[in-house]
Amino acid sequence: MIKNIIVIILLFTSVAFMAQRTSSSPYSYFGIGDEFNITTVEQSAMGGIGVAFSHYKYLNFTNPAAYGSLRFTTYAFGLLNNDLTIKTGNTKQNSNSTSLSYIALAFPIGKNAGFSLGMQPISAVGYSLTNTVLDNNGDATEATLFEGNGGVNRFYGSFGMKVYKGLSLGIEADFSFGNVENSVTNQRANVALATKYRETTNLRGGSVKFGAQYEHKLNDKLIVNAGGTVKLGNSLDVTGESLTYSLTFAGSG
Repeated sequence: MIKNIIVIILLFTSVAFMAQRTSSSPYSYFGIGDEFNITTVEQSAMGGIGVAFSHYKYLNFTNPAAYGSLRFTTYAFGLLNNDLTIKTGNTKQNSNSTSLSYIALAFPIGKNAGFSLGMQPISAVGYSLTNTVLDNNGDATEATLFEGNGGVNRFYGSFGMKVYKGLSLGIEADFSFGNVENSVTNQRANVALATKYRETTNLRGGSVKFGAQYEHKLNDKLIVNAGGTVKLGNSLDVTGESLTYSLTFAGSG
């Protein structure tokens, strides 16, 4: 019964995860948007370390070999708060957004292995900017609206195992997916129709990462940890469309 409840909660959380808006920055216009650091709360609190970090109850998004030390079933999720201040000339604007940073599940397999799966955002697009051109009398002659939303998420599965004394090896496979929409709407004075250009991009792709960790106990109070990861080269398959509209504005908008 408890497992069924957990699965339902994870399902609804995943739907909300993909529907959330995680950026409000104009710089997210470029590429696939603002990219996120793929780290857990614990890793972020330690400056983002993770290649040589392993623990019996904490997740590790940096090195899959760390799951060889996992001893407890762990359900985890993180929140990301983004407080942004933009200044240009005498104009200042603040924005704030809070969203899920990750949702993950990990569990041990026997005494020397562990497995984790979860979902995380890789990047986010979210902006809405207006540029108005004025004539010498201060009247608006042209207005342009720039809008964008979307982002890229990843679903991953990681496996780690202790293979010899302090040596652990791991492998992680992930699948990245998402869509990004950017649009530009332009309206000019004394022109009946406005023009809107909309570009939609869909992204899909996968990657594989290998990891290794080594732990050596020097004495009762000192342990040396070392680790390394190698991620194979991968590319995103991109499809999409671009459309141009002619718009007319009614009294209601």
